[in-house]
Amino acid sequence: MKNKISEPLLFEPVLKEKVWGGDALGRKLNKPLPPKKAIGESWEICGIDNECSVIRSGSFAGASLNSLYSLDSKSLVGSLSNNSSFPLLVKFIDARDNLSVQVHPGDVQSRQKNWSIRGKTECWYVVEAQENTKIIAGFNRNVSKEEVIQAIENQSLHELLNFLPVKNGDVLFIPAGTVHAIMNGTFVYEVQESSDTTLRLYDWGRTDSEGKSRKLHIKEALDVITTKYQHNLIINPVTLEIEDGVKHLYRAVCRYFALEQFVFSKDTSISLEPKQSFRIISSIEQDAELIYDDGSITIKKGQTVLLPASLKHVKLEAPKNANLLLSSVPDIKKEITDPLINYGISSESIALLGGDKDHNDLLQYL
Repeated sequence: MKNKISEPLLFEPVLKEKVWGGDALGRKLNKPLPPKKAIGESWEICGIDNECSVIRSGSFAGASLNSLYSLDSKSLVGSLSNNSSFPLLVKFIDARDNLSVQVHPGDVQSRQKNWSIRGKTECWYVVEAQENTKIIAGFNRNVSKEEVIQAIENQSLHELLNFLPVKNGDVLFIPAGTVHAIMNGTFVYEVQESSDTTLRLYDWGRTDSEGKSRKLHIKEALDVITTKYQHNLIINPVTLEIEDGVKHLYRAVCRYFALEQFVFSKDTSISLEPKQSFRIISSIEQDAELIYDDGSITIKKGQTVLLPASLKHVKLEAPKNANLLLSSVPDIKKEITDPLINYGISSESIALLGGDKDHNDLLQYL
């Protein structure tokens, strides 16, 4: 294995069987699904030890993401190399049925409880939503923990939850502590902190093939839950016309990740701005070509590629109707707020990218 990590990395997807899953990952994105299994998630890039992504091709074929991190974290993640492991997890989710009503802890809570080294703040890009689909995100008013406990006991928790209508292309930002549930008929792309700590409040009375219910974590969930009403969980994008035929959209930003989008209305190519961190690119529609100093690589529809931090100069060549999502760990001031202000975007519009004001990481830079 060579030492310097300086080429795009494609990984084998980690497919997760879920009681609420279906077969859309195969039908929509050509994922290699096993027969007769309900597959709910495709983990595209993950550094969690027992679920770690494995590189499928190139100079590092067969190596795990964690082994590359150990080999040369500076080349892989740049200035973030003081982290103990790869910081993000990205996945596709096929919700044929409702996911549980759940919550994730923050960083401090997660470490105090020895659940994980990280909490789990996340965001969702809605790839496809059936007509009249809603997603649960937060409560529909300020509530108390006593009200939540009583509602769970009375089987009336749904009366307190905020059901948000969603459509194709919406982005929802879900800070740690926000009660939530992706509902049936929704196909989403998720960017999150690298953690799989999930605390279930309610699972719709569901049982498995043996009649067993999945474990709930009501006491633990109530320790970390945000009971205040949260504004601006569906994020209004900031859209730039960066070139004839290409829109660059900023979709959500926090200290853990920034989610950006590139939409092509004609066949063309663009140069991607380098970041302080790695860049993760996923193709939602159409195949696209990444061109770098030593070659090129095709990102097929439904595929995800990791650009190491050491790989600065990259062009993206894509056809009409291509739709690509780019995730990174941002330097918020240098890569988000200052450039957008210089472009003429108002501070008010930029602030909306950070979600509810109580959890908004952009406000200190505006």
